[in-house]
Amino acid sequence: MAENISLSMTQTQRMDASLIQVLEIVTLPTEELKEKIKREAEKNPVINLGEEEKSYDAIPSYSSSPTIQYRDEANGSEYSDDGENDWFEKTVGEKESLGEHLYKQLGCMELTEEVKKAAEILISELDDRGFTGPNPEEALPSNLKPYTKEAVEAIQAMEPTGVGAKDWRGAIMLQIKEIEKDKDEVSRYRDIIYHGLDYIKDNRLDALARALRIGRADLDAMLSVIRTLTPFPGLKYSSDYTHYTIPELSFHTVDGVIYMKVLKGDLPEVEIDQSYLDLRDSLKKEGNEKSKEAAKYLGENITSAQNLMKMLSFRYSSLERIGRVLAEKQRDFFLHGPMFLKGLTMTETAEIMGVNVSTVSKMAAAKTVDTDWGIYPLRFFFSSEVKKEDGDDLSRNSVKLRIEKIIRENTTGKKLSDQKIADALAKEGIMIARRTVSKYRQEMALDSSRDR
Repeated sequence: MAENISLSMTQTQRMDASLIQVLEIVTLPTEELKEKIKREAEKNPVINLGEEEKSYDAIPSYSSSPTIQYRDEANGSEYSDDGENDWFEKTVGEKESLGEHLYKQLGCMELTEEVKKAAEILISELDDRGFTGPNPEEALPSNLKPYTKEAVEAIQAMEPTGVGAKDWRGAIMLQIKEIEKDKDEVSRYRDIIYHGLDYIKDNRLDALARALRIGRADLDAMLSVIRTLTPFPGLKYSSDYTHYTIPELSFHTVDGVIYMKVLKGDLPEVEIDQSYLDLRDSLKKEGNEKSKEAAKYLGENITSAQNLMKMLSFRYSSLERIGRVLAEKQRDFFLHGPMFLKGLTMTETAEIMGVNVSTVSKMAAAKTVDTDWGIYPLRFFFSSEVKKEDGDDLSRNSVKLRIEKIIRENTTGKKLSDQKIADALAKEGIMIARRTVSKYRQEMALDSSRDR
């Protein structure tokens, strides 16, 4: 009986070991990569680690790639990986959560038992950014509601300054009050934070100075102070950060120009010991079997070291490329702050870079970015888009901040329905459905609406 024999062809994708190694080098956080480099050096005798003795105020190393510095003529932006930066002072080293950090401080404060209990509950209800939301009293049982104000004030007196605010504007104002004691100056800062964003975005700084009745030089000085403050004080305690996080990218603005840097932190320089190169060449010339074996052994290790150096170079160039995309697409964020974060998906970024979206996702994991507005997880800059009528787009995070603003500025005495918030957003050209507003409010733990 004849057997039926059939042939079929299938396509399969397999990743060889070298590609897996490349992806690992590109995606590892700085501290883990540092340990991997040290392990490679321990087992490969030809590798030298060019580690310099560093003091506590050391300036970080940068990518060895050529200095990036070019100007966006249309927008007046410039990107560079050369120059000084202050990332080291912002480096995250906290091992405790925000709640643990605040509970320790609460235990040292002289408060009544009721106020302390109310503060404990409110601390447990803070979001990752360190905010209470617009109505903190709703988190408290009825017997503790009368102590809301005192409990909130106690939390706001804690470190980091800005924690316990209702939103990012409140957090910045708490920091302003700590450094500025003149009430008139504080009032001017408040006007900038609450009413000056559109002036700043449209570069109408002279008009803003006139509205504040101050000189342009004074306004520029105030804006410089604001850029040093942290809009989300609780984020550095968030689980999104790995302990002792060192930023991989840096974006800072000077006179309206964006400077981008690829940071190497304290990663050691990988070098090949020249004496082993000379020894390999010498052994090859000898021609006997022992010499050939030794030359082969050295050759394999030299190749392995060269591959590691190439992969590290590829890591820095990949970070540079993703940084260029952010510099272009999130320009308004870097210049003007969190309210101006644009919608940017990983898919869009991958298409611009010419890589697979999974590569961008892996690159963004466990990495952070140093900006004038604080240190943020790299993933923070990616979110789905919300289209505006004018064709522009915003990120979900920006829309959430606008929803918070609408709720905060509501003076009717009644809670706003999701539909009314959607209508208010529509007046700004932001078209989203009522159910989307409801979803965002739930994600932010804002008040539920009574009037639907």
